[in-house]
Amino acid sequence: MGQSPPSKNTAGFIHDLTDQELIDRFEEQCRPDIGRVKNKIDGFLGLDFYSDTGFIDATESLMEVVKRDHEYVVSKLGEEGHKIIIEVLRESIIKPALDKINTKDISDVSNVEVGNVLVRKIDYYGNQCCPFWSMGINDKNKPSKASCLGRGGVDYIITNKTTGEELFIPALILHLIEAHHFYEGNVLHRVDPEKLIRVLEIKTL
Repeated sequence: MGQSPPSKNTAGFIHDLTDQELIDRFEEQCRPDIGRVKNKIDGFLGLDFYSDTGFIDATESLMEVVKRDHEYVVSKLGEEGHKIIIEVLRESIIKPALDKINTKDISDVSNVEVGNVLVRKIDYYGNQCCPFWSMGINDKNKPSKASCLGRGGVDYIITNKTTGEELFIPALILHLIEAHHFYEGNVLHRVDPEKLIRVLEIKTL
């Protein structure tokens, strides 16, 4: 039996979207300032469905931002570039760092050494949710935002020991890169893929 086609309310890789209504909705949800109003209405249980600082700035095109970064990553790392970045970040750096942080006999966890980088973890109360949710219907036939459950309440600061250059990595960015190929726009928490590849010393083509 063949698989059912994805729902138009499901966000995959953003650069592949063709539904303009959905693109417009996601672009609005990524804008700054909207969160200051919307979270007061929609936020619950410490979950923020919007961001005060935004995922793109007030004038950027979501599709232009995503396509620009996608084309850059593919040009440097090939078609599997986003997957390579996530494997290095999560499997080779963050997971080993967390293993050390969670070891009781480590006295100083402010900077954990993993290969040629130092990793520091910062925890927060509450979670920032993925901006690529889209209103759906839950099993009680009521509106729900559960079409994309990506969220994060932890930040990582990764420092290259040789150059001293730092990366600020919100946990949510791991989901945004893996699930949506999105690195954010000209905003506070953007993770520039060019800098990411450089600091993590990922081998390019």
